[in-house]
Amino acid sequence: PRAVTTDAMARLDVPPTFIIAIGKAAAAMAQAVRDTGCTAPGIVVTHDEGFAEIDGMRCFASAHPVPDARGLAAGEAVISAASELGVDDHLLLLISGGGSALLPAPADGVTLEDKMALNAALLASGLDIHAMNAVRRLSRGCRTAGIVEQIPWHIVIWPHRVSCPPMGHGTFRIGIDGAFETRDGLFVV
Repeated sequence: PRAVTTDAMARLDVPPTFIIAIGKAAAAMAQAVRDTGCTAPGIVVTHDEGFAEIDGMRCFASAHPVPDARGLAAGEAVISAASELGVDDHLLLLISGGGSALLPAPADGVTLEDKMALNAALLASGLDIHAMNAVRRLSRGCRTAGIVEQIPWHIVIWPHRVSCPPMGHGTFRIGIDGAFETRDGLFVV
């Protein structure tokens, strides 16, 4: 993730004014952004094992693979920060795997305990990650997309393609394979 993030940063026409990094590789990606000289503030949400303080960013550790209450607090911080962004801001959204546990964001009528029970059952089922993600997609309120959909991003780097949120106006993603994906199509470089 560090190399992909560093390479993607070199391609940006406009530097980000805010950064949100979510996932098991979030701290590594956020540090890679810092290493390019970018000093934009931001939020990092990762698991306990990957936690690191990143200068100028609010950093949260949350549980993975079974979510916990810390993820709810991190989700509120992400939504709050994103809601304060204006039309002139350029959000760099860094996403790697693990987001559904790290930012549980239960939908109305779904509790954190419901999500915890679902994740525990899926882990005990023996299903592979692709099958578990298919079940999560079908389960109301069991994906990070609820939070991601609330983010008015302008710039998106997507180093891991576990699942893709809807793309907003003027966005692009850079996949681990070097492909650019835009609202209008896929371009491989």
